[in-house]
Amino acid sequence: AEVAQPFQQALAAQGIDFHLGTTVRRIDRSEGDALQVTLASGTVLGVDVVLSAVGLRPNLQLAQSAGLATARGIVVDQHLQTQPGNHVYAMGDCAEVQGHLLPYVMPIMQQARALAQTLAGTPTPVVYPAMPVAVKTPWMPLVVLPPAVTDVEWQFEALDDGLIARAENAQGLQGFVLLGATAGKQRLALTKQVPDLMPLA
Repeated sequence: AEVAQPFQQALAAQGIDFHLGTTVRRIDRSEGDALQVTLASGTVLGVDVVLSAVGLRPNLQLAQSAGLATARGIVVDQHLQTQPGNHVYAMGDCAEVQGHLLPYVMPIMQQARALAQTLAGTPTPVVYPAMPVAVKTPWMPLVVLPPAVTDVEWQFEALDDGLIARAENAQGLQGFVLLGATAGKQRLALTKQVPDLMPLA
């Protein structure tokens, strides 16, 4: 809430309306290209465009039909191999590496570098460093690096244009949230303090 409320307020100040605690019941075409969105709360909205962001889920059908192990993604080891000795590898949004399924650019780049070395004859395990995600909201920049552990306490530092939230435990910094342009300047320094998400096994 300490991050969400000022983030929502900054976006609302730019004219964005929030309808929370409800879902979309239906979308109908009204006159011309206009659309009408009916929420479960009963609110009806007239809109020009509907953008649905529902997340990503890998298509596992081919892997399953080939007899490969799947969970949330195609299960691979730290060398991105599906099973020892079978010469079948997976990488990208579908690869679940030791329980981590990360559909972002940076993890895929780490996978590509490691797999290229492995296929060229030098077995190289993929390593995931701490990788913050920048949410592209220019009115209120947001950078998130969720902690990989649950035993953390959050510390908040208020700034004139946002805040810095640090997730810490006895081992040090485990994650953070940076809200606002001033806070965003701390991204690299704080990232260096967070342990690798997936170090060498």
